[in-house]
Amino acid sequence: MSKKVSFGAKPTLEKPAMDQWVETRTIEPLPIVEKVEKIKRMTNDIPESLHREFKSKSSAEGKAMGDLIRGWIEDYVKS
Repeated sequence: MSKKVSFGAKPTLEKPAMDQWVETRTIEPLPIVEKVEKIKRMTNDIPESLHREFKSKSSAEGKAMGDLIRGWIEDYVKS
């Protein structure tokens, strides 16, 4: 005795809701999202003592070093 199992169409979306697809074999369309701007990495050389103080102070204030630097660059560019 053999059992036939049928599968629905293969999902074509980039990241489908797999649980939903497994349960219903249908996929709800993903919401339209704004295109995210590509991120570029930047490297800077600073003295170790300055890095240590910056890291310590930003940590004490609960702020990420990268967020602070991005904010300073945005302020500079927009002024």
